[in-house]
Amino acid sequence: HCRAWPLYERGEITTAAEAAREAIDVLPASHIGYLPTAYAAIACCHIHQGRLDEAERALAVIDHPELHCGDRMPSLILARAQLRLAQRRPQESLDDAVQAGRLWEEELGLASPGALAWRATAAMAHLGLGRTDPARELAAQELRLAREQGVTRAVIRGLCVLGLAEGGRDG
Repeated sequence: HCRAWPLYERGEITTAAEAAREAIDVLPASHIGYLPTAYAAIACCHIHQGRLDEAERALAVIDHPELHCGDRMPSLILARAQLRLAQRRPQESLDDAVQAGRLWEEELGLASPGALAWRATAAMAHLGLGRTDPARELAAQELRLAREQGVTRAVIRGLCVLGLAEGGRDG
């Protein structure tokens, strides 16, 4: 499952999905906590490929009670937020993105936009709801954190989302 995300970020979607599936096939029961990350990677690959029904099936593991522990659940919830965006269900996307962010930051004490881009997803959901001000604010926060932490891909993502929120020539 650790190989899947870098492959996904490099655009090697098919190989990333294969790596995540391999992880699911070989992970022993004692490592069940890693399953959310693998399923999230599979779901994101399906979303990227426009296979939304398959992404929905991969995310069905969210309801599995044994997976609701540790620091990996936020990635699964954020993947569902991204699926809801692709399905044009922005309010559900926003709810999931905020939940993922709350788990990530408040319960786990983590704050890296490079690891969990919940603000960018929430900003896109706000845009889908026609709310540019909160979208702009979240995108600016994501960009600030990304620059402070030196996470280039998060800086790029933050600039893209902020540009969409700004709109027009400035955007």
